[in-house]
Amino acid sequence: MSKVLRLIWMLAVSYFVLSCATIIPINLPRFPSATSPKLRDVLGGTRNVAVFISQQSKNNVKLTKWNQTMEAAVKQRLHSLGYYELVDLGGRKRRIQEQVFSQSGLSSAVLAIGRELQVENFITVSVTSPPVSTCTKSESVRYVPIYARDSDGNRIRKGTKCEKDVSYIRTVSGSATGRLTRVETGRTVPSLFHKNLRSQRSETLSCKSTIPRVWSSNDSRCHSVAAATNSFMDWAGRRIAADLSPKVIVLKVPMMKKSKDLAKAQRKKVEKIIQAGVQWLKDGDIKEAYKQWREALSLSQDRSVAARWNMGVYYWRIGKLNKAESYLRKVLTTKRKFLSYRQKKIIRTFIKEKKEHDRTVKQSRLSRIIIDIIV
Repeated sequence: MSKVLRLIWMLAVSYFVLSCATIIPINLPRFPSATSPKLRDVLGGTRNVAVFISQQSKNNVKLTKWNQTMEAAVKQRLHSLGYYELVDLGGRKRRIQEQVFSQSGLSSAVLAIGRELQVENFITVSVTSPPVSTCTKSESVRYVPIYARDSDGNRIRKGTKCEKDVSYIRTVSGSATGRLTRVETGRTVPSLFHKNLRSQRSETLSCKSTIPRVWSSNDSRCHSVAAATNSFMDWAGRRIAADLSPKVIVLKVPMMKKSKDLAKAQRKKVEKIIQAGVQWLKDGDIKEAYKQWREALSLSQDRSVAARWNMGVYYWRIGKLNKAESYLRKVLTTKRKFLSYRQKKIIRTFIKEKKEHDRTVKQSRLSRIIIDIIV
């Protein structure tokens, strides 16, 4: 068998094994390039957020509606990104909106309400430049060949006809802003959206057709102003949310069932307990699975690579990173030859995430100390 075929065979077998393996999903945050690393430092590992409009005009119904459309789009996008837990402000929302906004950020009164409600972060959104809509027309002429069949059934060209492609283009331009504020520290991350959003409707006519000019932005031949404006505000909300929230990706970590590092006499007993834990995991009881793996590790006198691996992944899943590190690093240093390439890569991913988490926590503590000194 050639080297290429052998490699393909190994990859196919690995894929089959991994697809059948029992896994623990690990959620990893990926920060947007536009606002990272500042967003990571400001959040400091916090996970809940409340969203509201920072400016509302009682006399401008349209502006209020646009703000509400954008707020809904922000919430929907935050939910799909999977990082934040959204907090409902309930009856306090109006009180907060009445006190928002000083030029330097959220007022101390608003931050106090946030702490009272145990909100870790605020995201505020507003339309800074009301959307302006225009309707324009563009034309292009083309000559299309005309074909026919002769008496023998052959396809022949008989001439050309002139056609006109007409497009009615709706353009909406405006700007909106969003701002994430950490309640505890008052630190902020801004996001600005400014774009021209275009949509068009096209038709093909004869060159002889007379097309009336576009008289106003409300010309019915373009897409409706209301639909285009709502699409613009929805898009603005989604873009702002993407700037102010990490995206969660799921790393599927396979569990180990075999402990080839143990002597045969001990291996059977230990593997039986480990596999019982994996079965508990399949049944949805991760705590019972942990108990089985802990028992297997104790029975193997702290030597089983499978039990140690499973324990480390379990602690990673529940967020106890220091304990997870003690298990996974020991597996990597003492049992390296029993790990697959993918498992080594997963441990390297964990170490990288752990370092970033520790740096963020340290930065957050430093910010709190500085604020306590100032206050």
